[in-house]
Amino acid sequence: MKFPSAARIALLFTIIALCSLLTKASDWGYAEFSHDTAVTGSNSNVETNRNAQVDRHVRTHMMPGGLSDTKPADMEINVLCGTLHASILNTLSSTTSLSSDRLSASSVTITPVAYRTQVVAGLNYFVKIRIDLGPPSETYYAVVRIFRPLPKQGGPNVVDARLVDADSPIEYI
Repeated sequence: MKFPSAARIALLFTIIALCSLLTKASDWGYAEFSHDTAVTGSNSNVETNRNAQVDRHVRTHMMPGGLSDTKPADMEINVLCGTLHASILNTLSSTTSLSSDRLSASSVTITPVAYRTQVVAGLNYFVKIRIDLGPPSETYYAVVRIFRPLPKQGGPNVVDARLVDADSPIEYI
């Protein structure tokens, strides 16, 4: 069957659009859903898995303003906290019950533990840090919010800090 040239072009664009949708669907994890159906044989499980995967993808990759999943501290976070060490201690002394005398001691060490990010007009880092105060030895945990603006708009700065429990999750502050 021969199609007129305009119809062939429209058919070609339709095929390209379908291929594009299939590629995006596999990027979102839809390719795993057919496997889930074959394994479980239950549509309700597939629907639950799909909703969880799409929700996680949207929260972490698609929605500006949403917090990412918690990640262990890496070299970038260690360097960022090392650069802002004095600013972190100043913010902690002004926003928490820790005295500035204790935080100004040279024996204070800050160790990033984990972090989450938030895309805004720049990037917010919510970093959970371990604070070891020198003699007598005391350990505290805090979540510090560090804002890194867009390029050519200044450097990163500490916005806020809150003391937290060692096992508490990193939340927006």
